[in-house]
Amino acid sequence: MFHSPIFVREVVGRDLAAIVFAGSAAVREEGYTDEYKPDDRTTFLRWQGTIDGKELESLEVIVDDDNGLVAERTIAHRPYPALKIFRDRGVANPALKKFFPDDLFDYPENLAKHQVGSEVG
Repeated sequence: MFHSPIFVREVVGRDLAAIVFAGSAAVREEGYTDEYKPDDRTTFLRWQGTIDGKELESLEVIVDDDNGLVAERTIAHRPYPALKIFRDRGVANPALKKFFPDDLFDYPENLAKHQVGSEVG
């Protein structure tokens, strides 16, 4: 299970999470700077870099299951303007759109507003 600020709900399944990670790596520059392992099943990662020349930082918590496989991964980004660039790239990415519905990127009521707004004029 993968929780990200660019989605309104979790991404479930290794194959779908791998698509997200591949897309993410394609638009960000730099890499992981720190790793902390407070116990056998939990890892904290810090990533620092840029997107479109803007500073972007993320913190991740990875929790392993009893078999040592990733069971849950949660990520937070800062600052918000850079996160918005990152999110907008994801929304526009044809590879992500192929596998993920619009309502994963936004709440249904917001999607309805955008559809109504695009029909006017």
